[in-house]
Amino acid sequence: MNLKGFLVSLGETVFSILLWAFLSPLVLFFLFLFVFRLTVIFLAKLLRPDIIPIYNVTDHLLSVAPSNSHHQNMNFSSTWILKEKLDTVDFRNHFQKTFLSTRELRNRYLNLYCYFVQWCFYIWKKPVAEINLEDRIKEFNLEVNSFSDIEEFVGEYTDLHDYGENPNWEILLINVDLKMNENDNNHTKTILVMKFHHGLCDGYSMIHIIDNLCGTKTPCLVKDSNISLSDKVNCTR
Repeated sequence: MNLKGFLVSLGETVFSILLWAFLSPLVLFFLFLFVFRLTVIFLAKLLRPDIIPIYNVTDHLLSVAPSNSHHQNMNFSSTWILKEKLDTVDFRNHFQKTFLSTRELRNRYLNLYCYFVQWCFYIWKKPVAEINLEDRIKEFNLEVNSFSDIEEFVGEYTDLHDYGENPNWEILLINVDLKMNENDNNHTKTILVMKFHHGLCDGYSMIHIIDNLCGTKTPCLVKDSNISLSDKVNCTR
């Protein structure tokens, strides 16, 4: 081997050593976090069978603190203006029948039972034994002069995070006396607001909930669902 080749080989070796010396602490750190996370999940299965790991990365990022502590708002809501006043008791019964009336439904909609707790440095979902729908679905009378008053109230309500050790969702039935237009003869209406913690429910889940409550079927929002992966990442498509 000539001197030039030796120097090139030596330079590559030195560069590899320096690069590994720089990256190895970072690699080992993430490896430690991965192993620690698996260990904690294993211990939770043994010691805390009452809590549920959060595996989804997005849900993990949205579940930033236990429910009984003050933290950044993570709620989102869906607001409906109904043409007539909705009977609260009938709505609670309908909600119970639609989502909670059988063991199969309770398992399928387990997130409706959950709030967030912290254990061993991580946030977990913890289901309650039973859901008190009188506490989760509330009726409220609101005096308004315009739709802007409703928007302001709903915005402030969505910002509130006061679930405590209860399921992290609420439905508010707001009774208002307001005309939607000049031809509207029925002034008494219900504004229905569904508020969920984003770690338990997303937009598609909300559409599913609304479809089941109303007995409708929303068209699929994702077109071209059968296209190939290469087409999905092709920016020229």
